[in-house]
Formats: sequence, structure tokens, C-alpha cells
Amino acid sequence: MLFRRLGLRVVGARPACRPRRATPAGKAAKFATTAKTLYGVAGSETMEVLDTLQPGDTVTFEGDRIRLKDKAGPTTSSVTINRVAPEATVGVREAVLWPGRPDMCRLAEDAQGLHLAATVNNEVVGVVSLFVDGAEARFRKFAVLEAHRGAGVGSRLLQAAEAEAASAGAAHIDCDARAETAAYYEKRGYAAAGPPFAKYADSEQLYATMRKPLA
Repeated sequence: MLFRRLGLRVVGARPACRPRRATPAGKAAKFATTAKTLYGVAGSETMEVLDTLQPGDTVTFEGDRIRLKDKAGPTTSSVTINRVAPEATVGVREAVLWPGRPDMCRLAEDAQGLHLAATVNNEVVGVVSLFVDGAEARFRKFAVLEAHRGAGVGSRLLQAAEAEAASAGAAHIDCDARAETAAYYEKRGYAAAGPPFAKYADSEQLYATMRKPLA
């Protein structure tokens, strides 16, 4: 069968599959293409699931989406996105971006920003902060707790920030992404707007400005 040729195993009568062994990048890409062709799966949430597919994970196709099953994290249907006060973002910012560095987790301009939080069972699991100045929008401190990655939480937050920016009249949206995460943004319609650069004098971490036009 086709799934076996892709190194996958059909589970039950529904169109579900489980990797039988580690899936090389090329095989994962072939699986993504095949899934899109056969089932019409598309969208950033689907690609986030495919990006994180691991041996032992089970996926099912539900309409135009692909879902991870038997995974500890939430599905996107259990996640809510809400506006929150700046202080509500600090815990996740520190846990993900700057562990042990609370001084790096508050922005001088936080009071002027629009802050979004993804919550599961009343727990904040992801955050992003948006700043709009005329036609220009920028988001900062985008973070999702590790236990909740791979289920579309980050994509939901990005989509919400982009919608807020477009509603405020922005023509494009930027972020300074850690250089090693540039591919994540490229898959979601962003492109590098310049070479990598060091952002903080006391850190060797490199960043890349990623930009996306807003229709």
C-alpha cells in the first residue's frame, strides 16, 4: 500500500497512519505532499503537525486538517486566544525565551502593545505581543511552552496577531526571529528582510528580521 511505501502504517479503518521508524526529512516531505494530494490537507496548522511528526505519533485526517492523536499536547480546538494584560505574558516569556532572566522578559513599550495569550484549561501556554505604528506592525516575545508545541498553538497565535495588525491598518508585519527559527516563519509566508545580526550586547544569539505582507 501507498502508506507502507512511505514508511507508514495504517491504523484501523479510518485514514490514519503511524511512522514505523524514524522518518528522514525527504520521506517526511514526500508524506506531506502525498497527504495534501490525497486528502487536501493544507494550512499552517497542518504543516506544524507534519513538521513535528515523530515515530510513535498517530495522525488522522479530519476534513481538510491533519491531527495528531495520542499526544500529550492539546488540539487546536481546545485552545483559546484572548487579549491579555502585559503582565500575563511574562511567565511564558521567561520559561521559553530567557530562563532565569526576568530582566529580559519585560519591554519598555509593553504598555503600548496588544498582547495575546493562548490558553488551555485557563492556563497560559503561549503568548505574543503586537506593536502597530501606522502601516508597520511588529510582534515580539512570541513563545509557546514546550509541552504544547506541535499542535498548532503557535500558528493560531501568529494568525491572530496578523489579523489584529491588518485590522489596525498595517501593510506588513515584522519580527526579529532567532536565526535558527527562520524556516518556521518562511513556511508561514515570511521572508528575511536582511542578514542575521546580534541584538543584545551580552548575548551571542543571532536574529533575522522576518517580514510578511498583509493582504
